Amino acid sequence: MAQEFRKAWFPAKKSARDLTVNEIMMLLFGILGTMPIIVIRGNTLFMYLFMLMIALGGAYALVEYKSFEIRRVSLWPLAIAISGSVGAMLCMTGSLPFVFRDGEGMRIVWEILYAVFFVLLCTMQGREQVRYYIKGVYIASVIQAFYCLAQLAYFELTKSTLNHLIFERFLGMQSNFGFDAGKMDNGRVMLSGFCWHPANLAPLLTIGYLCSDSWVLKLIFVLVGSICGNRTTLLGLGICVLGEGIWYLKTKGFQIRFNVWTARLSLFGILAAAAYFVLMDRSLIRKVSDMISFYIEKTDYTHNLSTGAHLDYWFTVPKGFREVGPLQFLFGLGPECSGYIGTKILNMYPDQKWVLECDYINILWSYGLLGLILRYTWYIRESIKSQKKNSAHWVFVAAIGIMGIFYNVMFNWVIIFIYAVIILNMDTDTSKEVSTESVQVV
Repeated sequence: MAQEFRKAWFPAKKSARDLTVNEIMMLLFGILGTMPIIVIRGNTLFMYLFMLMIALGGAYALVEYKSFEIRRVSLWPLAIAISGSVGAMLCMTGSLPFVFRDGEGMRIVWEILYAVFFVLLCTMQGREQVRYYIKGVYIASVIQAFYCLAQLAYFELTKSTLNHLIFERFLGMQSNFGFDAGKMDNGRVMLSGFCWHPANLAPLLTIGYLCSDSWVLKLIFVLVGSICGNRTTLLGLGICVLGEGIWYLKTKGFQIRFNVWTARLSLFGILAAAAYFVLMDRSLIRKVSDMISFYIEKTDYTHNLSTGAHLDYWFTVPKGFREVGPLQFLFGLGPECSGYIGTKILNMYPDQKWVLECDYINILWSYGLLGLILRYTWYIRESIKSQKKNSAHWVFVAAIGIMGIFYNVMFNWVIIFIYAVIILNMDTDTSKEVSTESVQVV
């Protein structure tokens, strides 16, 4: 299955000396943009790289072609940007507490920049460049999987955290180091990778698993997803494993060679056992028992506050109608303002600007019914088209879509990733070089 994703998403192999500046920068954007723990002057590295890629794309279009052409598919992100901007303006002029209205002007800029990014790269040249972004995200998934194992080893050996050691003590960064800063959930450290929250690993490890043609790496992704402490990550990887099995049986039939599988699984078992006895001082049986209990408790509504809160987010929909006006329901409360409903109905995080941790409910209250419909109509439409080029694409859609029911996985880098995949879905006849005479809409 990995070959399907690599063929559809990855760039053709070429030597490093043959890479263009834009391709190198797009590769770095994919790698570093997934690491929000890296903060410079109060802003994530993603923001700086995102602005740089738009500047490079705009300069390339103007210098090379003197103009660019707006494709028909670009009308979708443009409509999403307009809808989000209207919601932000309604928020700025509305009656929401200042903590929610603050920063909405900058959110308008971000909504526009997402659309500009898509338009600039929605060309034949851009189509090849976004392949390097996808390849960069895959490389990041491998890097962060091994870094999570290093986090675990360091914590077990020193009872302190690797993120603080590297980013605070060595690099002097002022950042949110999150759950890696201490023990959570009955004394377990939460593995967050290069982020403040392990949820960032959910889409990252999912993409890594789907694109990896190495069974050793796949097993490492599953191992990290199992011990990171975030059930959404494990859910996404479980969907990938199940989807891969269904895809394989449907396309290849039952052709597993027992001896090869036995060797691979035996090797993994030996390595896992060795790592366990080196890093842990408890019995294997107790460790497995604790881990099973850990995930059962995390999914028990009556015993887990986090799970209960996430389920409650869905119940805000009928009650929230009474808290918003018609325009707010249509255009939303404003980007990143869905937490207002949570504060009003669930009395959570008063006097803070936050978002409901569920993709669908967050989008509904932040961007309104129109924003929700525009996004998922476009995503579903393009996913259906993707099946023609990647017969396993439905596994990626299922993983991202189902994870979004239980948590927020549509991070800024994930949105760019989805935009990149959509750009790759363009038919050849709609990927012609841009006009050198005028801006056109086709």
